[in-house]
Amino acid sequence: MGAIDNVMTEVQSRYGLSDAKATTLLSGLLSFITQQSGGVSGFLDRFKNAGLGDMVSSWFSGAATRNLSTDQVESVLGGNTLSNLASKAGSQRRLRHLRLR
Repeated sequence: MGAIDNVMTEVQSRYGLSDAKATTLLSGLLSFITQQSGGVSGFLDRFKNAGLGDMVSSWFSGAATRNLSTDQVESVLGGNTLSNLASKAGSQRRLRHLRLR
């Protein structure tokens, strides 16, 4: 199983989404990253600029990764972005358990 498959399985499990809804959610997130955040580096810079550089670094260091809280993700990406992603995925509720690693 590849990395994308692992991400899909995690998203489906964590949010109780079908294949199609998980695909839509990840597609929306990738679209946000590439079209509205200046690519992966711009997306990561958003977190670094919010004072979360140590956490972002942990994702790539090989050490134990540190999860972001929902409030941290929402403060960086904005509530509207999270709501839009949830809506596109067909979720009526916000992604309140979102944790990035």
